Amino acid sequence: MEIINIKIEDLKPYEKNPRNNEQAVEHVANSIEQFGFKNPIVIDKNNVIVCGHTRLLAAKKLNLKMIPCVKAEDLTAKQIKAFRIADNKTAERSHWNEELLKKELEELQNLDFKLDKLGFLDYELDSIFNLNLENFIDDLKENDFTGLGASSSHFSVTFVFPIEVREKLECYIKENGKEDITDKIIKIVEGL
Repeated sequence: MEIINIKIEDLKPYEKNPRNNEQAVEHVANSIEQFGFKNPIVIDKNNVIVCGHTRLLAAKKLNLKMIPCVKAEDLTAKQIKAFRIADNKTAERSHWNEELLKKELEELQNLDFKLDKLGFLDYELDSIFNLNLENFIDDLKENDFTGLGASSSHFSVTFVFPIEVREKLECYIKENGKEDITDKIIKIVEGL
């Protein structure tokens, strides 16, 4: 595999890229800034991106002039089309060993590394560092939701599920609709 540097303006995004990657751009830019451009963009023989649209957007945000790329000249047009999807979908299938991840993050904290540079959101770090749901519910009961800093009766809660649970939940929502699951959550909160 030969890595070649290509001018950023010579790269062409795939017009039918089905992946919505806007939310990841800042995180990828932070990663490139911290560690360098360690994961080349995969392109076809015409410099159309096969894998790496988010990296391209991050590179543009960082005003990079040259990008490391790998040409997928060994793949057929059909394989390239399939690889665009498989590259993203297969990454979704992995999950963290929470215990080992927590230890690694704690070691980085002890080395004064800013964990927000790793792409985790605050609520994800809270979850990893054992923000206990029972304590959260107790706080809600005691503070009548004022502990959330809510200025009205509306607030939002984000749930993070392991991939297996998320897949089941997505199937449930497809069968029953979002309104059904929202009603169930509201009934739980009203019972607090």
